[in-house]
Amino acid sequence: MNVSVISHCAMDRLHIGDSTYEQAGGDACYSGLMAREFKSNVSIQTKFGDDFPKKYLQNANIKHDASSSALPTTRFKIVIDGLKRKMYLQNQCEDIQVQNDSRDGIIISPIYHEITPDIIKNQDGYILYNPQGLLRTTGEDNMIHTSPATLDMTDVDALKVNPAEIQAITGDDNEIEGMKRLQKMGARTVIRTNGKDIVMLDKTMLYTIELPNKKIYDTTGLGAILCGSFLCTMLKEKDTLWALCFAGGAVQAALDSKALGLAKIPKKGAIQTNASYFYNLVKYRQV
Repeated sequence: MNVSVISHCAMDRLHIGDSTYEQAGGDACYSGLMAREFKSNVSIQTKFGDDFPKKYLQNANIKHDASSSALPTTRFKIVIDGLKRKMYLQNQCEDIQVQNDSRDGIIISPIYHEITPDIIKNQDGYILYNPQGLLRTTGEDNMIHTSPATLDMTDVDALKVNPAEIQAITGDDNEIEGMKRLQKMGARTVIRTNGKDIVMLDKTMLYTIELPNKKIYDTTGLGAILCGSFLCTMLKEKDTLWALCFAGGAVQAALDSKALGLAKIPKKGAIQTNASYFYNLVKYRQV
């Protein structure tokens, strides 16, 4: 499988309790490394400065042509308290000059306005879109908030959003109605993440996976891990329910590792074990 990820790499300064950690991150890394665990050939369209440790990409054999920038890498301060987190933008690298990259699957996942929404029209393959970065704005002290934006969902095969993003895109406070509206806007499958449960609307069926009630540590990159696992499973199996179970299995395996940053990218064996567990427990209903 040939997979492309369009997103910035980042440097994250994590604050968890009284401890502080600085690490490489960004959705290009998390989704890219997750896709490599599925034995996909991975290329990323990204930008980062000399302050980014390229070894994470080189050691994983992830292609990253034209990624170097004269500007420092996009950088965030992230304060984590269980499932809650606050993000602060500390630096923004240059925009990505997106090229048409014909692949089996493409993850488009901006982290802070490094692309324009219209790039979807110029991509081929199965498109998984996580528009988080196009909905982010900065307020006092550069703290990041989710704000309304007009986005084009045409040709989106799968859309990954959280409740705040559903409301920002559709203006609908009702989560299920908002997901249905996203489908009408063009997204064929809508995946909603919200802490310990993952909901997918595929056609008229609503599927729900509930993650086991365990202590949460580092949540950074979980959405990107989910995207990488979902896309690779979908490309191989052509089954949205099975892909959802693998996506949930990847998130759970990452949490089970109790590791920080990119070290929590899970192994495929652990993901598959969790996916089989979720497949037998998934809840579903027609909406």
